[in-house]
Amino acid sequence: PRTRPKRLLHLILLWTRRLFLTPSSVLFFVSMMTTFCILTVLAVHQFGHTALEEGLLYHFSRVDHRHNYSSFWYWIYLARG
Repeated sequence: PRTRPKRLLHLILLWTRRLFLTPSSVLFFVSMMTTFCILTVLAVHQFGHTALEEGLLYHFSRVDHRHNYSSFWYWIYLARG
């Protein structure tokens, strides 16, 4: 596959369609996003903008390596000790 990148791309797209674009996975994703959005709207309605700021947006601006959404958190944790 390394010598034929078009073939590799074709295989990646084929498996992506077979794994992620099935009716059950699409239904799961839509129901998950709907639930997340409804709960977020209810929390903002109940508690105001504070719920949105402290519950979601704050985590994307944190620099604490143990509590952010980085995929490299463990390696940063080991490096900072």
